[in-house]
Amino acid sequence: MERYLYDIFQTSGKNHCSDLNIALAMLLSDAKTGVQEYGPDGLDYQALHQDYEALMEAEGGLRRFMGRHGEKLARAYQTKDRQTFDAAVAVCQAEDAQKKAKAENAAE
Repeated sequence: MERYLYDIFQTSGKNHCSDLNIALAMLLSDAKTGVQEYGPDGLDYQALHQDYEALMEAEGGLRRFMGRHGEKLARAYQTKDRQTFDAAVAVCQAEDAQKKAKAENAAE
């Protein structure tokens, strides 16, 4: 559900949230109802509503991901370019996969 990370950042900026967890809760509220209350303009709220169950399952992972990579993601978001942001997300995901692989190899 990383595809919604940019939207979480937009929700945070639009609503002047004190942190990204609040913005995630707002986006989940929009996802549950399928209508825009808090989220960014231009977001497909019908698709967001369809993804609600998956988003709820992924919520903890999204929070941890944002916590681990918040600074990198914030710098990427400041460019206001979604492709740059998505590339930063991909780099962060690759870093996580590499750390996981190292931990698994060390455990063997």
